[in-house]
This record gives sequence, C-alpha cells and structure tokens, in this order.
Amino acid sequence: MKYINGVIYYKDELIKKDFAIINKRIVFEGLEEINEEVNLEGKIVSPGFVDVHVHTRVPGFEYKEDLEHIEKAMLYGGFTHAVAQSNTNPKPDNVKTLKEIQGMLDEKRVNIIQAGRITKEDKVVDIEEMSKHTRLFTDDGYPVQDEKEMFKAIQLAKATESTLILHEEDASIKGKMYHCSLSEQENIPAFNEEYESNMVKRDIELNKETNANIHIQHISSKDSIKLIKEAQSQGMNITAELTPHHMALDNEMIINDGKFKMNPPLSNPETRQILIKALKDEVITIIATDHAPHSEEEKSGGFEKAVNGIIGLETSFAVVNTLARKYEITLETIIKAMSINPGKLMGINTKLEAGKVANLTILDVDKKWTFKEENIKSKSKNTPFINMELIGKVDSVILNGEHIVLEGEK
Repeated sequence: MKYINGVIYYKDELIKKDFAIINKRIVFEGLEEINEEVNLEGKIVSPGFVDVHVHTRVPGFEYKEDLEHIEKAMLYGGFTHAVAQSNTNPKPDNVKTLKEIQGMLDEKRVNIIQAGRITKEDKVVDIEEMSKHTRLFTDDGYPVQDEKEMFKAIQLAKATESTLILHEEDASIKGKMYHCSLSEQENIPAFNEEYESNMVKRDIELNKETNANIHIQHISSKDSIKLIKEAQSQGMNITAELTPHHMALDNEMIINDGKFKMNPPLSNPETRQILIKALKDEVITIIATDHAPHSEEEKSGGFEKAVNGIIGLETSFAVVNTLARKYEITLETIIKAMSINPGKLMGINTKLEAGKVANLTILDVDKKWTFKEENIKSKSKNTPFINMELIGKVDSVILNGEHIVLEGEK
C-alpha cells in the first residue's frame, strides 16, 4: 500500500513525503510501481506514540481494566507501544512472575513491555537476574522510602544498564492535595510541593557518583524542575515526564469530584505554567498518561474519599495538541515527547526509517471535536476531560505494518 500527500516526521523534521508499506516494512523507493494508495492530504504521519506510564491492571485488578480494553484505548489514542506499571497482583518482583505477565501482554497486537519492581517488601529485588528480561524497573504508586535500598537499586541499575522509573513522594508528608481553594473550603488535608521535591532531591544526591539512568514520573513541582534541570546540566542521566492532565489542569480548577483526584495531585496555576515551559525547554522530554483506571465505586463519594488516578490514553494527544495552540508548543516537540523520547526510554528506535516495521500514528491536527463518554475505550470512565472541546485527533494507526482504521471513526 502506498501513502501519498501526507506530511511525515522524517529525519527530525516535518516534510511532505510519500511512502509505502510492503511486507509490513516502510519503503520510500519504487512507489510508482504501486497502484493501491491512501491519500493522506491534510494529515500528519508521526512515528507511533509510546506511553511509558500505563496501568494495565493485569493481572489482579481486571474489574478496573483488562487487556482488551487497554488495546482499544491505546489504538484510539494513537499508541503503538507502552510500558506497563508494576502494581499488579501478583507483582513482577521475580523472573517467573515477570515472564508470566509479559506472556499475557504478548498476546495483544499492541506492543507492551512489563516493567519489573524495584523492591519486594521494601528490599531491592534481584535486579541483576531480572535485567535479563527487562531493563525497566519501577514501584510506581509508591516511593522507595529506604535510602540504603534506593542507593543499592541505583548501583544495580548502573551495573545492568537498567533504568529506574521513580514515583517521587515523601510519605512522611500527609495530605490529599496541594493547598488550594477546595482544600480550604472542604477542610481537605493538604501539603506543599516538598511532598515531591524532597524525594527528587534525595535521589539525585544518591545518584551523583553512580550516574545510573533515572526517569522521574509525573512531575508536579517547580522545585523538582529546578533540581532536574541542574542535574541535567551536570551531565546526569536523568529524564522526566509530564502528564497531559498536569499540563491542562491546575488545583484551582478542581471540583469536589473524584475524577480530579490523582497522585501527584494537580499543581497550582503558577507551577502549571512552569511545567509547560519545562516541556518547551526540553527539561521535561516525555509526555506520559499515567493511565490509571478505577471502578465507578472507587471514584465516587467526592474528592477526599475517592482513590487516586484517572485514565488518559484516549485523550493524551488531543489535550496536548489543544494546549499547544495557546502555549506555542511545536508539533515537532509533541512528536518527540510522545514517540521519539519515550521510545528511547523503552529501548526502541521509533523513527520513521526505510526498512523498519511500520508503527505509525496518522493525525488530523486541526480537527475540532468534543470528547464524550462514548469515546472512552477503557473499561473505566474516570476522566475529568468528558465534554472538553479539543483540537486534533488520531485518524488511524499503522500497527506492526497493519493499517488500523479506528472503530466508529470512519
């Protein structure tokens, strides 16, 4: 099949260029001999989106989400690859369980890698042995509180060329949200941004001599940005991600509804602007959803009673692209943050190149639409973005060489 008249992200720039897919692989030569074609006039072709922060809930929590729905949500959001988080039951804290879970993921069409745990019962797992099966380790949802264990994990990550993916939270600081109007009105326990930045500072200090690969999840603190920027300037191997909801929402937008509750919580308006600038300045280089499905019951009863987490696979690109118009974020920046850079973290090269198996996301960047509950493909519905007017939508996905037109979109 030949694809004509589209603008593709090729060699780090957006250019108008035709291509074909033959035997699942990208081809640029001999296109005149191919009769079947798809006209991509007005469309952008990006390397397939990669989400390094997805809670599949499999195994153990299938009442929240399952792999069938994860696959549909990923495709709707334009994602060809993802990293599954480790808060499952059982947890992937040993080789046997890790391989069993990866086997489940491998049955789906989308490409999902299961990350291993960093700790088991607060002690570092056998990273040396597990690194033969994954190079990504995370306790997402929980920080590694013990400083000695964290230092041990850093040393093992360096020795095995693995990456520690860190949820940074000072568990000694109690609360439900950052200080804001709602916390005062409803007497909801609140804290300041040291809740996150204390741990970011600690782990950067622990890693100064070893310089293992560290990736910090869902940044929500301006002090965290300062610390990360300084560490990067000193040559440390540290990356960071920003969620679409921390880009689009702040804590003065929160209403007393569980759909606005996540961890880390939404930042104040000033910090939100700093987070967006950090993405533009490439201090933050990855956009990740932190897709966290929950049942309706778990998210009911108001903000304080609800569990943390929202879904995000379906809305990620559209929310970011909508914000890009206001904050002058280039499409190239979005593509790098949603494909190229998370691909590097995942250990894959997502660049659109001749001879590679095609994993591509086709975008209509100017399409205006309203996100409705009926657009949700996840098993759960916990998102604050329902009825939000958006600009930009995923048109279709080429997954492992197969062109998939999204269900209900044509």
